[in-house]
Amino acid sequence: MSKRTWTVSPESYSFLGYFTFHFCHTSAVPLVFNLAVLSSLGKYIYKVKGHRSFVSLLAMGCAGASLAVATDIGHNRNQVQAGGLGASAAMLAYAGFATPQYFALFRYMPLTYMGAALAYGVYFDDKAVVGGLAAGYAAFMLAL
Repeated sequence: MSKRTWTVSPESYSFLGYFTFHFCHTSAVPLVFNLAVLSSLGKYIYKVKGHRSFVSLLAMGCAGASLAVATDIGHNRNQVQAGGLGASAAMLAYAGFATPQYFALFRYMPLTYMGAALAYGVYFDDKAVVGGLAAGYAAFMLAL
């Protein structure tokens, strides 16, 4: 199997890539960021909200990111997605609205981090981050 099977790009020939790009990192930076978010923010959400909310949030984040990437891939021939930051973005957005007390440990308000993630997604054309943020907000609105 090649890189085209596990990532999403215009040359991808597998629908499976929309599921696997969340877990198959091709760079160390997204891997480290995802691990940091899962081990800190993910652990906090798991403890405060429980395992059902945590798993539902991860699933919604991955689904939102996949939907945003699938919508964009036909129009943007430069789009390549791997190491999906969508689930991490969903956790960031959800925690920013549902448990803002977590961010009391840090210097800035939760909207600062969500704004930075949105700016990253727009500037670097990372639709997975934009879709993940939307999914995290939707999870908060659905009271997961």
